[in-house]
Amino acid sequence: MPAAAQNNALNLRQCVDMAVGNNLQILQGQANVATNEFAVQQSRLSLFPNLNFSGSYFFSYGRGLDYVTNTFVGQNFQSNNYSLSSNLGLYNGGVKAHSIKKAGYDLEMAKLDQQALIENIQLNTILAFLQVMFAEDQIRVTENRLAISQQQLNDSEKLAAAGSIPEGNLLALEAQLASDELEIVNARNQVAVAYLQLKNLLQLDPAAPLSISYPGQDLLQEVLNARMPELNATIDAAISNLPGIQRFEYLLKSAESQVKIAGGYGLPSLTLVGQLNTSYSDADIGLPGFEALPYTDQLENNLGEVVGLTLSIPIFNNGQVAINKQNASLAY
Repeated sequence: MPAAAQNNALNLRQCVDMAVGNNLQILQGQANVATNEFAVQQSRLSLFPNLNFSGSYFFSYGRGLDYVTNTFVGQNFQSNNYSLSSNLGLYNGGVKAHSIKKAGYDLEMAKLDQQALIENIQLNTILAFLQVMFAEDQIRVTENRLAISQQQLNDSEKLAAAGSIPEGNLLALEAQLASDELEIVNARNQVAVAYLQLKNLLQLDPAAPLSISYPGQDLLQEVLNARMPELNATIDAAISNLPGIQRFEYLLKSAESQVKIAGGYGLPSLTLVGQLNTSYSDADIGLPGFEALPYTDQLENNLGEVVGLTLSIPIFNNGQVAINKQNASLAY
């Protein structure tokens, strides 16, 4: 290969990195892993209490009920209501606990799928790279064979002209020369096909120029051992870890968790509730003959606190819980 071409050629490591970096399925897999990571975070955060604030402003005109003073007022007035509330699930049939487990199993499956996809792209790129090298080597072999056949034909033509051999012997040599020329055409086509396959893995334009660089001696051994030690590691990992079996185990655990989640919605739930409420109205003027109560004083005087427990017992939900549990059992 010319030096100029070698300078712009891609080695095996560069081809593998480019194939992994440009593959759309790998990019989608990365997004899928990130989505499952967010799902794990969300499921864990669901164990904590929520906290919400709400506020409202009303302007009333004419005769109306002042909800702050609980009296009818025949004047225009303004009012505010504020509320700070929090809920903490104490028991919900194990839905949250099993949701955390399921999210973890789904995340591990997404990681295994991504790992298997990356290793598959790496392996296919290595094979395509080796196929290009093999095809280019075949061109050199056929060119040498053609040169030998041409030399044999030239020598035989001289011998036939001198009468040393019959001219009929030239026919077999001419046929061999034509066969060697056809082999060169086929070899060049194989190189073009091999480069197209490699470009497809690299996500390159089929018309884009591409060449590869590789050492001249002990090429295959160097690629498999020194240049790409990850290949042997990948093979060993595939044999020892069997990610397909691991993924199937996570799939079963995820389906089992989904069955328990569906069943959990049919169990009672207990929630701790806390709330702070306060309000203000400019119609609340206090006692006759006295100044109206200031804004902050009203908020302090009207401050109310609520703490309680909410028990929810599913009795009949149009069969939704039972059907969801049956659907989850089918997947399991």
